[in-house]
Amino acid sequence: MKIFSALIVGMFSAFISFSSVAADWKPTEDITIIVPYKAGGGTDMSAQAIRSVAEKYIKQKITIKNVTGEDGIAGVKEIVKANPDGHTLGYVNLPTFAAMSYLPGAYYKVSDVVPICGQNTETAIIVVNADGNYMMLEDLVEDAKKHPGKIKAATNGYKASYHTGAQLFAHSAGFKYTAVHCDGTVNQLAKLLTKEVDFICVTFAEVADLVLSSSPKLRVVGVFGNNRISALPDVPTLDEAGYYNKWYGTIRGIVAPHGVSNEVIKYYTEIFKKIMSDPVVVREHFKKHMTLDYQDNLNFEAAITQLDYFCRNVEDTIYKDEPKQD
Repeated sequence: MKIFSALIVGMFSAFISFSSVAADWKPTEDITIIVPYKAGGGTDMSAQAIRSVAEKYIKQKITIKNVTGEDGIAGVKEIVKANPDGHTLGYVNLPTFAAMSYLPGAYYKVSDVVPICGQNTETAIIVVNADGNYMMLEDLVEDAKKHPGKIKAATNGYKASYHTGAQLFAHSAGFKYTAVHCDGTVNQLAKLLTKEVDFICVTFAEVADLVLSSSPKLRVVGVFGNNRISALPDVPTLDEAGYYNKWYGTIRGIVAPHGVSNEVIKYYTEIFKKIMSDPVVVREHFKKHMTLDYQDNLNFEAAITQLDYFCRNVEDTIYKDEPKQD
């Protein structure tokens, strides 16, 4: 009986020891964070805002790998195919990540990644050239109604987040436009600045420097949401103008490939909470007009689920008669 009891105690001690080791998982190699867009876009800005500070907490070198192509799908494919050992993470941009998983040729599902945490929640805006004829949202709508299909908008990809924003705006305002699809926000901005298109839908952080400078190149004419942006108190919401009356924007966050262990998820969820609370990270977000909004893995998973539902249901309505244009 004593021998049996000793055996049980030994097994229990070994289990406790194993659990402690598993719970204390930490990365042992350099970490790669895959961003499915060019450097300089909103998702890349999110990653860069925490990279240098993250190394102080994680104690490993962190490399941001920008993977472009297929309007962001190429980068997501690389994320979902990565080794789920905890040394490769990725950024996703909602609702783009969910919406594009339904496109032919995407070959990934929302369930192919495991949520780690959300980082920021950004309200979408409508932007035009500062030296153009559109002083207010109504000017753009009036011109678009007079010339159906002539007005052009650059998007960050077919059915990507800012294409959906343009669709919501156009449908609610009752006009038709021509979508010009780009591979990410950087190319969207280039199209607008060279006046190849008339407006874009992005987030304020992505255009703040071009809007707030002493010689602004861009003008914000409308905000998706229930509240105006504090830095732009004179710019009305679309709701105030009588158009789309709900919040719309983008939520960005960190994910891992499917198959990653619970210990890895726990480690990163907790460590990124500390990283995103660091005063340097908070200041960096404020300086870049980015809205820091940490969500743990469960809340971020809920956000992904909600926007996946949005993509499967609401988007069918606004894209019903929308052709895929170049």
